[in-house]
Amino acid sequence: ERPRSVLAVIVAKKNADVLAILLKAHKFEKDEMQAALKSAYLDADWKMADILVSHGAVPDEGLYIFALQGAMQQNDFERVDYFLKQGTRVEHGAFDGRGPAGTLIAKGYNQMLARYLSLLEIPEKLPRHTDNREGHINNLFAAAGEQGNIEAMQILLKAGADINAHTIGGNALLKAIAAKQDKVVDFLIKQGASFEGGHRKKERLMENAFYAKNQDTIDILVKAGIPLTPEQQKLLAQCKFR
Repeated sequence: ERPRSVLAVIVAKKNADVLAILLKAHKFEKDEMQAALKSAYLDADWKMADILVSHGAVPDEGLYIFALQGAMQQNDFERVDYFLKQGTRVEHGAFDGRGPAGTLIAKGYNQMLARYLSLLEIPEKLPRHTDNREGHINNLFAAAGEQGNIEAMQILLKAGADINAHTIGGNALLKAIAAKQDKVVDFLIKQGASFEGGHRKKERLMENAFYAKNQDTIDILVKAGIPLTPEQQKLLAQCKFR
């Protein structure tokens, strides 16, 4: 009797000729075919994927996300663009901790990010567990700041990101300070990020810079008009965080 794992083994070995012969000789269960297609997509093995599809595996939104991941791992812009056009449903936490949109930001695929944002004009394309388009874009904006991707931040601002929006862990400015992204901190300040608000916002910004031991950020904040406390002045007189 044929072991259920044989299809997965052949796909893993990337033996396209054997796969084609096997699929002609045996009819596999749908779940086996779909699992094999998922593996081929993750490995960015497009030849194996095409063979599986030609023999009945069904590419769908649930599998396209893995194809998108495989294309990203290969820096394959053309296929990334293709799978986004197919309406890949983007899930938070699917990979890289932030889903494909976060991976686009991390890899600097900013043109692809812009295309993805255009898909969000269609409500049903919003990621699951996302309350609304605006909230999702604000989360991506803060993530772009943490990655130091200012071009992506500019794209997201044009798409409607709120520069002062509060996300999990703080707003974009707080997160950029914690991530030691000095250029992003400077960019946000020049773009009009607010220092005002409750919960000692000004003080928290400077405290975060000291906690990160980042002299460049401290200098940027001081230049922007955020004062040092006497304790902070004393600490800086004793040492510089370089």
